[in-house]
Amino acid sequence: MGVLSTSIITIENKCNQTVWPVIYSWQSQVSMTGFALKTGEVRDIYAPTSWFGLISARTLCSTDSTGTFSCATGDCESGKIECPSSYSWAPVTYAYFRIDNSRVNSHTASVEYGYNLPLMVVPSKSSRTCTSSGCVLPPLV
Repeated sequence: MGVLSTSIITIENKCNQTVWPVIYSWQSQVSMTGFALKTGEVRDIYAPTSWFGLISARTLCSTDSTGTFSCATGDCESGKIECPSSYSWAPVTYAYFRIDNSRVNSHTASVEYGYNLPLMVVPSKSSRTCTSSGCVLPPLV
């Protein structure tokens, strides 16, 4: 019997609308790739201790009469709430995480490919070397 260690990334929706987070992983996968998160809702993501990936969010999503799911921003073009294993760089704000067997951990908030939501990454209170980072102004529409 082995013990599988994980790192917890908590996502909290502080927006005044539902958002649909997307999780894309390189190599090790997390258990979900897309879900709805209502205003004020919190969800823990359990990442393997050796993981790197990004988390972004889609907005203004709906399902049409044929059952096809789509979003105005950050759509992953799967037609479903879950996103495929490949990720096209939609114009979204995203957070990139690198968890390296609990030795070297890093995060970056980025608007490299666009900006659709305010985003803030806040390290756990146990972190003495990392600071919060993000983009907190609402996007211009």
